[in-house]
Amino acid sequence: MSYEVREVVEKIKRKREELNLSYKELEKKTGISASTLYRYEIMETQIPIDKFQVICKELGLKAEELLSSKKTDNEYEEDFKLAARNYKELPADKKQLFNEMMKSVIKTLKEQK
Repeated sequence: MSYEVREVVEKIKRKREELNLSYKELEKKTGISASTLYRYEIMETQIPIDKFQVICKELGLKAEELLSSKKTDNEYEEDFKLAARNYKELPADKKQLFNEMMKSVIKTLKEQK
């Protein structure tokens, strides 16, 4: 199973924020202190698997999906928007890679019409 810890933590944080849950509110639901939840989100402390499962359950997330390397269409769309917004700051080699990818995508889209 391949995954990036940072991506998993970001998904947990994003879901907590989507649900408008404070650390204190999530503490009440999980029994995990607000300060510990905060340390998990800033990656100061690793999330033990049992706590990870409790957090996922309370946020309505599936632990196994978070740990898979598959991204949703929305996540790819967000990644694309981030890259496009920050294009000017990309190093030259990354700009070239981005441009080549875009040419390929545009070519595919034109062929589909």
